[in-house]
Amino acid sequence: QAALDLIICHYNDWYLPSIDELRLMYNTIGNGSPLGNIGGFETDMYPNYAYWSSTEGHFSVYSFLNYFSDGDKWMMPKNGNYSVRPIRSF
Repeated sequence: QAALDLIICHYNDWYLPSIDELRLMYNTIGNGSPLGNIGGFETDMYPNYAYWSSTEGHFSVYSFLNYFSDGDKWMMPKNGNYSVRPIRSF
């Protein structure tokens, strides 16, 4: 809900990316990019280098995370303390 309520530079169409969108971000502007981590994602400090996605897992109490340290994805309980990176369509 926080991503949906976010307003930055007069834009109010932010949302939490899906796991596929996060993986694309890792591969194009994160550590997996040939250009390096130009998106400025945290890659060293646990648990900050794991980013929540909007993709739910089993029983709606789990969601997928993408780790920007190595590109792995994991399903974790939603009550975990991890980072978010709201995005918007362009």
